[in-house]
Amino acid sequence: MSLGNTVHHLSGKILCPAIELSLTLTLLGGQSFRWKQLTSDEKKLGNRFQGVFKEHVWTLWADPSYLHYQVYSQHKLNANSVETMLKEYFRLDQNLPELYAEWSNRDAFFRRTCGEFVGIRMLNQDLTENIFSFLCSSNNNIARISGMIDKM
Repeated sequence: MSLGNTVHHLSGKILCPAIELSLTLTLLGGQSFRWKQLTSDEKKLGNRFQGVFKEHVWTLWADPSYLHYQVYSQHKLNANSVETMLKEYFRLDQNLPELYAEWSNRDAFFRRTCGEFVGIRMLNQDLTENIFSFLCSSNNNIARISGMIDKM
């Protein structure tokens, strides 16, 4: 039995040096709860993450120079719109090394510790997802919040 829904798929990559984005720190750090780590084979393909944003299912992984993606949708996709979605979601228009340098000049503690947290970005999340995540976060941990969000 077919429901008549066609799933469109697109794969590609965008230039995004590792210093600009750490998928692990950004996606699993507690600001979004819809991402799951699929593998941890650093030597071959790197850590892969699967999640949902902009009504599409994404698989993301990175190498030292590129952010790779596979995206699945019920809507036709093109590389330009996918790149735009990724750049907006991860706020890649912000130069992270410049921001780290500015913050390091202003704060001694940040200067001492920022090397441990290279590539963390504030996500540009869907407002509804953000509100539900916040409501679930009271007196909970990341694993429990992720489970609650999955169930919703």
